[in-house]
Amino acid sequence: DSPSRDPPPRCYANTRTFALDTIVNFVDDPEPDEKVMWMNAPGGHGKSAIMQTFVETLRASGYANRVAGAFFFRHDKEGHDIVRCFLPTILYQIAHNIPGMYKHINEAIESDPTLLSKPIENQLIPLLVDPFRHYSPSATHTPTVFIDGLNECDISAQQSVLKMIADALTVHQVPLRFVIASRAETHLDEYFKKGPLQSVTHIFSLDDDFDGMWTYYRDGFDRIYASRTNEMSEVPTPWPSNEIIEDLIRRASGQYLFACTILRF
Repeated sequence: DSPSRDPPPRCYANTRTFALDTIVNFVDDPEPDEKVMWMNAPGGHGKSAIMQTFVETLRASGYANRVAGAFFFRHDKEGHDIVRCFLPTILYQIAHNIPGMYKHINEAIESDPTLLSKPIENQLIPLLVDPFRHYSPSATHTPTVFIDGLNECDISAQQSVLKMIADALTVHQVPLRFVIASRAETHLDEYFKKGPLQSVTHIFSLDDDFDGMWTYYRDGFDRIYASRTNEMSEVPTPWPSNEIIEDLIRRASGQYLFACTILRF
């Protein structure tokens, strides 16, 4: 809910349905084989919009307890500066979203107020692992942490976040799930496929969304047509032709950012 992200990106209606359904299946699975989903794609493919839309949909549809917390990295923030905010921000949300956790997290901070300013590796056990020792997991779901734009901070900061997650899940068995969205950069690809998260990660690569982009283009051009009835009165419909839209979809190569720019132009 940060003002710096207002308005945040969101999926256009009736688009990215396969991606959203894939995340739903992961979050809803009572006994998943993996505890982490890594959703990756090149820039401009709508990862942030998918994450924002999914979290908002859960909260609005009565499933807010499925969301342990959410964090959206920004490219204009220094890597380690924003990593220092990462776990405290997630913990604040966990304390308010998961029943009973506020008491134990607050007790840890009161016993050592310097914890919030310490490196993330020194925060893990007292602020996350120990409080969750008092938590009784639900039989139907495990709360999920959503992390978007991990690639936006520097590599060492990314490694700090991923190591914290790996330790929490594989060493300390913290009952959380994580959905992480980022670009498929080489070092991240290697970490998820060969690193300590390998055995607990489901990798989901966003494919080109032909049907969704068709809807996005067609609705966008229809709005333009309707808003310029005088100028367009003699232009035949559908405008533009289906062939032109197909060509634009090919040119976009899955990038909704490209499609958005075309419609704004």
